[in-house]
Amino acid sequence: MRILYIDESHSKSFYVLSGALINDTGFEKFYVDFNNFLDKELGLNVETELKGDELWNGRGYWGKIKMEDRANFVEKIAQYLKTTKLKLIVAFTNTSKANDHEKYFKLLPKIIEEGVKITSRESGSTKKHLMVIFDERADLRKDYEVYNAIAQKKVDIVKNFKGTCKIFDYGYEGISKFSRVLQVADFVAYFYRAYLEIKVFSESPDTRKLDLLKRIFENYLKGKVILKKVK
Repeated sequence: MRILYIDESHSKSFYVLSGALINDTGFEKFYVDFNNFLDKELGLNVETELKGDELWNGRGYWGKIKMEDRANFVEKIAQYLKTTKLKLIVAFTNTSKANDHEKYFKLLPKIIEEGVKITSRESGSTKKHLMVIFDERADLRKDYEVYNAIAQKKVDIVKNFKGTCKIFDYGYEGISKFSRVLQVADFVAYFYRAYLEIKVFSESPDTRKLDLLKRIFENYLKGKVILKKVK
């Protein structure tokens, strides 16, 4: 069985959805090794969440750490992810307004489709099982009707792929604080959006940031991240 964790990052210009696909047999090893890495290299203990926005902007845990050190940590994480067996999938599109969550449902099938392809291609005939785990979005839980409608949309999208895998769980809402793999999906989504924005829109880009993001996606994670651009 494989597990696909999905998270998003968005602005007024881009909507990015990221999926981190892990084999259940490598699940425990990834958690132990990644937590050891985060603790040793970043001083981030198992109780502290890794969030791309906080790391990039010096918030929360990273509030007192200077930008140069935070940039170094971002680079180390990207280098580490390159060495893992995780499959990273990114779907992205342009948008013209903030919080354009209709884009989420436009991108979601692309992430799931790729997860299904990998699961079907790389699994034995009796192991084509895929579970999908979505990050819990507190800002979308405005009332029961809204949350229920969002959950139903996810169910409908996932149902379209049921014939590909022998078992395809429709998934459930996870909480990223308690999941390192969801945090990886957050990291990749956030920094790919930052890469798109600083590369395309900044008239006077901070070349240090641009160079760092280029190294991440044009060097370390090139070939590791499967990209899906959606018009």
